[in-house]
Amino acid sequence: MKSLRTREAKRVARVSGRSRHGWMLAFAGLLLGAYGVGSGGSPLGLPLVWADAQESSMKRAPSVEEFFNQLNQKTMHLVDDFYAENTHFLDPVVDIHGRAGVRAYYENLYRNVESIRFEFSSQVVQGDEQVAFWTMVLRAKGLEGGREIRVLGNSHFRFDPQTGQALYHRDYFDMGEFIYERVPVLGGVIRYIKKRFAQP
Repeated sequence: MKSLRTREAKRVARVSGRSRHGWMLAFAGLLLGAYGVGSGGSPLGLPLVWADAQESSMKRAPSVEEFFNQLNQKTMHLVDDFYAENTHFLDPVVDIHGRAGVRAYYENLYRNVESIRFEFSSQVVQGDEQVAFWTMVLRAKGLEGGREIRVLGNSHFRFDPQTGQALYHRDYFDMGEFIYERVPVLGGVIRYIKKRFAQP
C-alpha cells in the first residue's frame, strides 16, 4: 500500500505541477484519497481532476463560486439553497450541525461587512467532494480601521449526490492573519511569537 501511495503522489505531483498551487492540489487530492473518496482510475481508486478556476468546467465550481460571491446580508436565502438541512459546517471558530445554525452564523458574521469577495485560484474535485483555494478580500467595520484586507484560505465540501447541496463544509485559514494579528497589543505579541518560531 505504501508503494502505491508513493506512485500516486508522484503522478499527482506531475499533473499538479502546472499550477502555482501544485503542491497544495496534490496534498488535497491525497487527503481526500486517504478517506476513500471516489472510485476507479488510480491505484487509490481516486480519479484526480485538476483545473485552474479560469479554465475550469467542473460541475461543482460555479455553484461554490456563486454562493461565496453572492452571499450578503440581503441574500441569506442562498444558505438554504446551498446547504443540506443536516449539513455540518466547521471553521477555526465554530463547529455547527444543521443549516439553521449555519445561517445564524453567517447572519452574525456579515452584520459588519461593508464589502467582501472571494478570488478563486485552483480546485480539486473527486466525485461529490471539492476543495477550493481562495483569497478573501474583505472590508469590515472595526477591522483594520475599515481598510481592505486579504486572507488566503481553502474550503473542503462534500455534496449530496441527489440534491447537489453541501452536506459538509470546512474552511481552513489562519485566524491569526485574519483577526488576532490586527488587534492592538495582541497582534504585536503574536507577530513576535511567529518571528521567534521562524528563527533557526
